[in-house]
Amino acid sequence: MYNYFMIIGKLEEVKSNRVVIKVQRPFLNTEGKKEFDDVEVLVPNPCFFDGIENFIDKWVSVKGRIKSYGEPNYEVDLIAERIMLLTNEEN
Repeated sequence: MYNYFMIIGKLEEVKSNRVVIKVQRPFLNTEGKKEFDDVEVLVPNPCFFDGIENFIDKWVSVKGRIKSYGEPNYEVDLIAERIMLLTNEEN
């Protein structure tokens, strides 16, 4: 069994030790439009935050693991292990 997730979306917000990624849903709503979910990801490694504010509203991919806790209703944290900027812009 693997404990792994990967999301792709736009970097929406940077908090103290978390980032919010705006992820587009893969289906249309009842009005025929695509909606977005805001996914909050825990970033335990502070080196990820060096200059990350420059990537607001840019496409990123986040790879990480899922941590669950609490009983009987489990809660989960998405924990980033790697954040990559996805762009085809030339410097």
